[in-house]
Amino acid sequence: MEIILGIDFGLKRIGVARSDLNGITPRPLFSTDILNLGGKIDEIEREGWKIKLFIVGYPLNADGTQSEISNHVEKFVKEELLKYSKPIYGIDERYSSIEAEEFLRENPKMSKKYDDNSIAAVIIIKRFLKYGNEYVVKIWNEK
Repeated sequence: MEIILGIDFGLKRIGVARSDLNGITPRPLFSTDILNLGGKIDEIEREGWKIKLFIVGYPLNADGTQSEISNHVEKFVKEELLKYSKPIYGIDERYSSIEAEEFLRENPKMSKKYDDNSIAAVIIIKRFLKYGNEYVVKIWNEK
């Protein structure tokens, strides 16, 4: 049961989504703070899901240059994700939060269970599945 785990990094909250087993349809899982993320990823694996790779939103400015938060994402990947020894792809996440907020406005029932962080993680996975390397801006642990 291999899945892709998508992560929308934020300084306050981190949104997490996963693909289906066919790698076609992502769905939101949860949002958490950085202190609880490792335990939640371990819990996903204990439930029998095998993480094939991580897709992490990589924040860029509108002109494509690194944003101030890019350094935080680099640190986050090194401290929290490299230990899983899985490929990690940084995906251009420009405007994913705006798309997530718009999605939740249009789907109010979803906003009762999920926040914009976990929906942004879904959008990040969708970009990878639909466009592949076109949105990849950084790779860690490539196998």
